[in-house]
Amino acid sequence: ARPAARYYTLIGSRLPVISQASRRPFQRSSMGRDLLHLKVGRPSEPPLVFATTHLESLDESQSRREQMEESFAALSSSPDAVICGDTNINEAIDGVVALPRSWTDAWLALRPDDPGYTFDFTHNSMLAQKDSWAARNQARLRYDRFWVKLQSYTIADIELLASPVHGMGKLWPSDHFGLLLTLDRVPKEPSDL
Repeated sequence: ARPAARYYTLIGSRLPVISQASRRPFQRSSMGRDLLHLKVGRPSEPPLVFATTHLESLDESQSRREQMEESFAALSSSPDAVICGDTNINEAIDGVVALPRSWTDAWLALRPDDPGYTFDFTHNSMLAQKDSWAARNQARLRYDRFWVKLQSYTIADIELLASPVHGMGKLWPSDHFGLLLTLDRVPKEPSDL
């Protein structure tokens, strides 16, 4: 699915792709934002719907809220689903994010006392040098998130990937740090065997 705007997302998977990727433009987006999702899995495991997005940025908190609602609704029939991406959520503007009852913020589930800043002026020299807004506001935000709805899997780990490119000095791959989510299969009950 080819994006229509300069903002785009993509998904790469080491797991076999079960269904073709689908790109759903958001109903309310002045920036051409969308939700990209597909189903992955091994034949011996329950399928997992994986989605990514880049929600509206700047002071568009109402648009972000509506885009989140669309994303959760699009995946509502999937028992095992993950949404990740640059949410552009700034709690000072957006307030506390209330997820639908069946969804969990993976970072908060495993690291509730760690701020998990993925957009961090104090640690990312590329951000400090190239983004005047971040420098002016000394930005330290958790823009990037993993939201999960799981029945057959459980959250095993989540980590912040916050290092410059090895051997390249202070070269950073992005103005955002990455997140790595690890899921484990919920053990089968004896009655399921």
